Amino acid sequence: MSDLNFDEFNTSTAEQWLQLVQKELGDRTVDTLQWGVEAEVSVGPYQTAAAHEYSTDYVSTTEQYQLISHSDPKAWNRIALDSLMGGTNALGIECGAFSPEVLPILLQGIEIQYISVHFVNMNDGGKWAGAFASYCETKSIDKTQLNGSFEISSSVLTQEEMRTWYSQTRVAFPRFRMVTIDAACVHEQGGSLVQELSWALVAGHTNLILLMESGVDIDEASACIQFNFATGSSYFPQIAKLRAFRWMWKRIIEAYNPVHACSVNTFVHSSTSRYLQTAKDKHNNLLRATTQTMSAYVGGSNSVSVLPYNAGVQGADESALRWARNIQQLLLEESYFAQFKSAADGAYYIEELTGQLVNAAWKQFQALDVKASEQGLDRVWKEHRADVSSFATEQQELVKEGKRIIVGVNRYVNKTDNAVVDGSAQTLSAPMEKA
Repeated sequence: MSDLNFDEFNTSTAEQWLQLVQKELGDRTVDTLQWGVEAEVSVGPYQTAAAHEYSTDYVSTTEQYQLISHSDPKAWNRIALDSLMGGTNALGIECGAFSPEVLPILLQGIEIQYISVHFVNMNDGGKWAGAFASYCETKSIDKTQLNGSFEISSSVLTQEEMRTWYSQTRVAFPRFRMVTIDAACVHEQGGSLVQELSWALVAGHTNLILLMESGVDIDEASACIQFNFATGSSYFPQIAKLRAFRWMWKRIIEAYNPVHACSVNTFVHSSTSRYLQTAKDKHNNLLRATTQTMSAYVGGSNSVSVLPYNAGVQGADESALRWARNIQQLLLEESYFAQFKSAADGAYYIEELTGQLVNAAWKQFQALDVKASEQGLDRVWKEHRADVSSFATEQQELVKEGKRIIVGVNRYVNKTDNAVVDGSAQTLSAPMEKA
């Protein structure tokens, strides 16, 4: 076969393409083809080379994370061991259901040296950190080689509390991230992409400053923090969201002149969306979780947690946990999602989305950051949560009007589904499903 030669084809400019598109549209304008992702973010039907590339050289890791919730410590341990045998290499302990004294029961038979352990929603972080340190000493485990994170219930500490918390955790467990910024809560309350990003940035920046004011240098302070996001169902915007965040966080860290180049990176954990799950036709949640997990990996998550398809139901069965694990196994082992890095780089469409999210979120972050420095992060969160609630109400109205589609709820309804809908469910589809 001879070499391909495209010289016979004339080069077309963007203006010529637009003229051709306009000819096909007739009386309609090209602007009518714009897709409004949300306020301040919209994209057209075609893209050209972006003016800016938002690639970041993040450290690529692949934690197959499973958060396990159970009120019985022995049952939790049994499920955790089954999860590890099923392929996970990171476990999340929902600490709100236990006291630190049961930690030896929770971790019985688990070789924590070879996995990551994440303590989630700790009401008393000091006691949990102390219990974990005692457990390691009893088992002669080298604490300095363990990996994981601590997530305390409150993201707002005083300077003295931060100094104490640092000495209790980071000094004893130098590979643990001891400040977890929960941006996922914005999504789970119905917030927008921009609201989730701006909250992650302002909460992260506030805690970064607090660490430095407590005597921690910028490189160490950066290494202390991880960010949690929830991944929605709009495939490309969710990829762009994570890329936009990494790029903006890099700008924040660079402003403090770190010594080490790797300090501009951060650890990003993503979970699939509980807010977008449905009670009716619930097996659609498996499909939603699959695309959400794909977005998380392509966007650059270091760790991904797939929620059970019936996570909104109290006491989700263990088969649902297995199916959640299998989604990751299929993507990582059979579809090679662990084999690539920065797959979205150079994609015009994603670069355009990323740029618009950066512009909108950075502007909102700057406004929130000024308020946080003047009024405190708690006050900022109360105001931000009100905006989140307003956006969530608007989206639920769009669902009711059929302008936002939820398969199985307001489109393609399975009329034979007699699922019992939880009246207290805090999901996008709940108002329609309760009706």
